[in-house]
Amino acid sequence: MLEELNNFSNMEEIIHLIRIVAAALCGLIIGYNREKHTKVAGIKAHMMICMAAALMMLISKYGFRDVMGIEGFSTDVSRVAAGIITGVGILGGIVIVRNNKGAASGINTAAGLWVTIGVGMALGAGMYISAIGVVIITLIVQRMPHISGDVHEDLHDMDN
Repeated sequence: MLEELNNFSNMEEIIHLIRIVAAALCGLIIGYNREKHTKVAGIKAHMMICMAAALMMLISKYGFRDVMGIEGFSTDVSRVAAGIITGVGILGGIVIVRNNKGAASGINTAAGLWVTIGVGMALGAGMYISAIGVVIITLIVQRMPHISGDVHEDLHDMDN
Protein backbone atom coordinates (compact mmCIF):
# COMPACT_ATOMS: atom_id res chain seq x y z
CA MET A 1 0.00 0.00 0.00
CA LEU A 2 2.74 2.46 0.98
CA GLU A 3 4.68 1.62 -2.19
CA GLU A 4 1.59 2.31 -4.34
CA LEU A 5 1.08 5.65 -2.60
CA ASN A 6 4.73 6.56 -3.14
CA ASN A 7 4.48 5.65 -6.85
CA PHE A 8 1.35 7.81 -7.15
CA SER A 9 3.14 10.70 -5.46
CA ASN A 10 6.11 10.35 -7.80
CA MET A 11 3.84 10.24 -10.84
CA GLU A 12 1.99 13.31 -9.62
CA GLU A 13 5.30 15.15 -9.15
CA ILE A 14 6.27 14.24 -12.72
CA ILE A 15 2.99 15.72 -13.97
CA HIS A 16 3.73 18.86 -11.95
CA LEU A 17 7.18 19.08 -13.52
CA ILE A 18 5.61 18.70 -16.98
CA ARG A 19 3.37 21.67 -16.17
CA ILE A 20 6.42 23.73 -15.18
CA VAL A 21 8.28 22.72 -18.35
CA ALA A 22 5.20 23.66 -20.40
CA ALA A 23 5.22 27.04 -18.63
CA ALA A 24 8.90 27.50 -19.50
CA LEU A 25 8.15 26.76 -23.16
CA CYS A 26 5.20 29.15 -23.23
CA GLY A 27 7.32 31.84 -21.56
CA LEU A 28 10.02 31.23 -24.16
CA ILE A 29 7.52 31.67 -27.00
CA ILE A 30 6.11 34.91 -25.59
CA GLY A 31 9.54 36.24 -24.62
CA TYR A 32 11.11 35.45 -28.00
CA ASN A 33 9.06 38.09 -29.78
CA ARG A 34 9.85 40.66 -27.09
CA GLU A 35 13.57 39.90 -27.25
CA LYS A 36 13.51 39.98 -31.04
CA HIS A 37 12.34 43.59 -30.76
CA THR A 38 14.97 44.32 -28.05
CA LYS A 39 12.45 44.96 -25.29
CA VAL A 40 13.37 45.13 -21.61
CA ALA A 41 12.01 41.70 -20.71
CA GLY A 42 12.97 38.95 -23.15
CA ILE A 43 13.16 35.19 -23.27
CA LYS A 44 14.80 34.50 -19.91
CA ALA A 45 12.56 36.89 -17.98
CA HIS A 46 9.36 35.54 -19.53
CA MET A 47 10.47 31.93 -19.02
CA MET A 48 11.32 32.45 -15.35
CA ILE A 49 8.16 34.45 -14.67
CA CYS A 50 5.95 31.84 -16.32
CA MET A 51 7.68 28.97 -14.49
CA ALA A 52 7.46 30.79 -11.16
CA ALA A 53 3.75 31.43 -11.64
CA ALA A 54 3.17 27.76 -12.50
CA LEU A 55 5.18 26.61 -9.48
CA MET A 56 3.33 28.98 -7.16
CA MET A 57 0.00 27.79 -8.53
CA LEU A 58 1.05 24.18 -7.94
CA ILE A 59 2.01 25.09 -4.39
CA SER A 60 -1.35 26.81 -3.98
CA LYS A 61 -3.23 23.73 -5.18
CA TYR A 62 -1.14 20.91 -3.73
CA GLY A 63 1.40 22.29 -1.28
CA PHE A 64 -0.75 22.19 1.83
CA ARG A 65 -2.08 18.64 1.67
CA ASP A 66 0.18 17.49 4.48
CA VAL A 67 -1.52 19.86 6.94
CA MET A 68 -5.08 19.68 5.63
CA GLY A 69 -7.50 18.18 8.10
CA ILE A 70 -5.41 19.01 11.16
CA GLU A 71 -7.77 20.28 13.83
CA GLY A 72 -7.45 24.01 14.40
CA PHE A 73 -5.54 24.53 11.14
CA SER A 74 -7.17 26.28 8.22
CA THR A 75 -5.81 27.28 4.85
CA ASP A 76 -6.97 29.50 2.07
CA VAL A 77 -5.21 28.18 -1.00
CA SER A 78 -6.39 31.14 -3.06
CA ARG A 79 -4.06 33.41 -1.08
CA VAL A 80 -1.01 32.09 -2.95
CA ALA A 81 -2.66 32.84 -6.30
CA ALA A 82 -3.62 36.30 -5.03
CA GLY A 83 0.00 36.86 -4.03
CA ILE A 84 1.10 36.08 -7.58
CA ILE A 85 -1.21 38.77 -8.90
CA THR A 86 0.18 41.26 -6.35
CA GLY A 87 3.68 40.55 -7.59
CA VAL A 88 2.63 41.59 -11.08
CA GLY A 89 2.22 45.17 -9.91
CA ILE A 90 5.82 45.25 -8.77
CA LEU A 91 7.11 43.84 -12.05
CA GLY A 92 4.91 46.17 -14.08
CA GLY A 93 6.14 49.19 -12.14
CA ILE A 94 9.73 48.24 -12.85
CA VAL A 95 9.34 48.05 -16.64
CA ILE A 96 7.06 51.06 -17.13
CA VAL A 97 9.08 54.28 -17.22
CA ARG A 98 8.39 57.85 -18.25
CA ASN A 99 10.75 59.81 -20.43
CA ASN A 100 11.56 63.49 -19.89
CA LYS A 101 8.52 64.48 -22.00
CA GLY A 102 6.18 62.53 -19.74
CA ALA A 103 5.45 59.74 -22.22
CA ALA A 104 5.28 56.26 -20.74
CA SER A 105 7.11 53.33 -22.29
CA GLY A 106 7.19 49.68 -21.34
CA ILE A 107 3.43 49.32 -21.07
CA ASN A 108 3.30 46.52 -23.65
CA THR A 109 6.14 44.73 -21.89
CA ALA A 110 4.32 45.03 -18.55
CA ALA A 111 1.14 43.71 -20.17
CA GLY A 112 3.13 40.84 -21.69
CA LEU A 113 4.47 39.97 -18.25
CA TRP A 114 0.92 40.05 -16.89
CA VAL A 115 -0.21 37.63 -19.60
CA THR A 116 2.84 35.43 -19.03
CA ILE A 117 2.01 35.17 -15.33
CA GLY A 118 -1.57 34.25 -16.22
CA VAL A 119 -0.32 31.56 -18.59
CA GLY A 120 1.94 30.16 -15.88
CA MET A 121 -0.92 30.13 -13.39
CA ALA A 122 -3.20 28.39 -15.88
CA LEU A 123 -0.57 25.75 -16.61
CA GLY A 124 0.06 25.24 -12.90
CA ALA A 125 -3.67 24.68 -12.50
CA GLY A 126 -3.67 22.17 -15.37
CA MET A 127 -5.57 24.38 -17.81
CA TYR A 128 -3.41 23.50 -20.82
CA ILE A 129 -5.79 24.43 -23.65
CA SER A 130 -6.60 27.84 -22.17
CA ALA A 131 -2.92 28.58 -21.59
CA ILE A 132 -1.85 27.58 -25.10
CA GLY A 133 -4.76 29.53 -26.57
CA VAL A 134 -3.66 32.66 -24.70
CA VAL A 135 -0.08 32.19 -25.94
CA ILE A 136 -1.34 32.05 -29.54
CA ILE A 137 -3.54 35.11 -29.05
CA THR A 138 -0.62 36.93 -27.39
CA LEU A 139 1.61 36.24 -30.40
CA ILE A 140 -1.06 37.61 -32.72
CA VAL A 141 -1.51 40.74 -30.58
CA GLN A 142 2.26 41.29 -30.35
CA ARG A 143 2.48 41.27 -34.15
CA MET A 144 -0.30 43.83 -34.59
CA PRO A 145 0.91 47.14 -35.96
CA HIS A 146 1.22 50.00 -33.52
CA ILE A 147 -1.50 52.61 -34.04
CA SER A 148 -0.20 56.07 -33.26
CA GLY A 149 -2.37 58.87 -31.94
CA ASP A 150 -2.58 60.50 -35.41
CA VAL A 151 -3.80 57.30 -37.04
CA HIS A 152 -6.25 56.78 -34.19
CA GLU A 153 -7.65 60.29 -34.71
CA ASP A 154 -7.89 59.69 -38.49
CA LEU A 155 -9.84 56.48 -37.86
CA HIS A 156 -12.08 58.30 -35.41
CA ASP A 157 -12.71 61.08 -37.98
CA MET A 158 -13.66 58.45 -40.57
CA ASP A 159 -16.33 57.07 -38.20
CA ASN A 160 -17.99 60.48 -37.84
